[in-house]
Amino acid sequence: MKQPTLKDLREKKGLSQEQVASLLGVSRAMYSMIERGERGSSIAASLVMVDQLSLLYDYPVENVFKGRDEDGNKVAC
Repeated sequence: MKQPTLKDLREKKGLSQEQVASLLGVSRAMYSMIERGERGSSIAASLVMVDQLSLLYDYPVENVFKGRDEDGNKVAC
């Protein structure tokens, strides 16, 4: 089963990138880069994403931090 991406989770919640960026205290452009896996996020921002986007505990949280899959390959989160 495919792991949901940050974009999938954000859209499921009905949130825009601008709304999530505001929750995280970053620009929409920065959040967009995090969502695409081009930038990592801070621990604080990651915790907000976990809370606001309802990530499951078995979701590989390192994907949020690193934009990597289980094999270490870069993915768009």
